[in-house]
Amino acid sequence: MRPTSDPLIRAYGNSLSPAPVWDAPENAENGGSGFSVVSGGENTALAMGFLEWFSTHEASLEAQVAGGNFPAQTAGPRLPGPGDRLLRRPAGQPGARRRAAPGVRRQPGRPGDGRGRSDQIAMLVNGIHDDYFSPTASGVLRAAEAADRMVTMDSSNNSVQQAVRVVSSLRAQRPRAIILAGGRSVTATVWEERLVEELRAYDAEGGRVAAISEEGLPFDTVALDNQRAGSDLVDALADLGYREFAVLAGPPEASTAHDRVLGFRAALERRGLQLGEDRVLHCVFDRDGGYAAAGEFLRRLSPAQAVLAISDTVAVGAMARFREAGLSLPRDLAVAGIDDVPALRDVEPALTTVRLPWGEVGRIALDLATNPSEEGPRVVRRHGHVVLRRSTPPLTGVG
Repeated sequence: MRPTSDPLIRAYGNSLSPAPVWDAPENAENGGSGFSVVSGGENTALAMGFLEWFSTHEASLEAQVAGGNFPAQTAGPRLPGPGDRLLRRPAGQPGARRRAAPGVRRQPGRPGDGRGRSDQIAMLVNGIHDDYFSPTASGVLRAAEAADRMVTMDSSNNSVQQAVRVVSSLRAQRPRAIILAGGRSVTATVWEERLVEELRAYDAEGGRVAAISEEGLPFDTVALDNQRAGSDLVDALADLGYREFAVLAGPPEASTAHDRVLGFRAALERRGLQLGEDRVLHCVFDRDGGYAAAGEFLRRLSPAQAVLAISDTVAVGAMARFREAGLSLPRDLAVAGIDDVPALRDVEPALTTVRLPWGEVGRIALDLATNPSEEGPRVVRRHGHVVLRRSTPPLTGVG
């Protein structure tokens, strides 16, 4: 890596993954989830409460169904009512001069130094049901609250075409910065190229862009090492004695899923273990996708000691289907996921996963968006670590 004078890159650096840990209440990270359409200043607590309520009532219900238990309803944060004040304009902050992206001219009358822009930050996510949404948004909102900034939230509903339309609309609204959060396709599509063009134009007009995504975009990026997450998970389970695996692999065109499966395969190959194609099942990146893929796994009668799900929500759907088929988890089959979504930590049995630093990722993205550099696109890489729970008990005398 070449030397850099950028203070953010020097400050954040790149961390190593710690060894797997067996989870206990005292090991759980603090910090829940939060969501807001608009948040700022003292209203961030209300915004965070709404997202926590949303995540709990959406994802937690799936966890309860998978675990076969339905606890009594508990009181959650109060939702905003007609009398609540949702908007507060924070103090403005001066913009910083930016260079035009290569091949893009600054438009006459649209200065590139950020003058004339609102001080709000726009965050564009794939969808509010996405695994990444709640914890990542929480990190951005908490950092925005500390900086007294306002954040608006937009969803592309997992459509790149819609993302292009949203960015085009945001260019007219002239927010201070856009944070783009979500995975990309393995092969760039025409619409993804259009999205990059729109973001380049916005950047050339004086806006700032930061992405929470895979590396390769021409903008500042916070990148999670998904391949390493998959590899670390296999290593941890192999150390517990597991040798036969099946994979619920997510959509083949999604970079996040693709990289995690590459990690699974690399670790298995390194240990001399085989993963037959009949034990790799592609599915939609959600609970229903996991449920359907688990059904197909059962139909194929493929031997496996553990099922590696591409995400926690896919794992929850698979666990529901396995229970429906009469399997006892984890006695008959171990299951593990990736992400460590806070709202799914109560699934029974507790789910082994790779904890990704979503809150930190959101904070770094906001820092990149609000602290420009003249050194070109910056990349801050972050890794997760394996958290072992009761869904994958040791098959040997290990730990």
